[in-house]
Amino acid sequence: MHTLPSVIGSGIKINKIITIPPEPLTMLNIHTNELVDIPVPSSHIGPGPVIARLLSFHRRNGMVINCFYI
Repeated sequence: MHTLPSVIGSGIKINKIITIPPEPLTMLNIHTNELVDIPVPSSHIGPGPVIARLLSFHRRNGMVINCFYI
């Protein structure tokens, strides 16, 4: 079963755990052209980083890998 995915399809080129720091973001709303403030993620213990796994079959421009943009 471990070799079956590589036989059927291509392997995943990017499989990294990334940490998104708890910093406020400001994004542009493409429909209204207004700036929107995105709050810092928080829980009952306060603000903290978001840990996520980046999975992709292809490396694309703008990806964050090991804290570097590609």
